[in-house]
Amino acid sequence: MRQHLAPGSIVLMHTIAPSSPAIEPVADLLARRNLKALPLSHMLGSSA
Repeated sequence: MRQHLAPGSIVLMHTIAPSSPAIEPVADLLARRNLKALPLSHMLGSSA
C-alpha cells in the first residue's frame, strides 16, 4: 500500500476485529504524507 497511497486514493477498510490491527499503521502513513481519512461518501461526492 505504501507505493500506491497518494492524494485521491481510496482505501477501504472494515472496522472489524481482524482488520483492527491495520488501522493504526494506515493512519500513521496518512499522517506522514499529510493526507487524511475521509468518508467514502465525501470522495464520491454523495450526500448519503
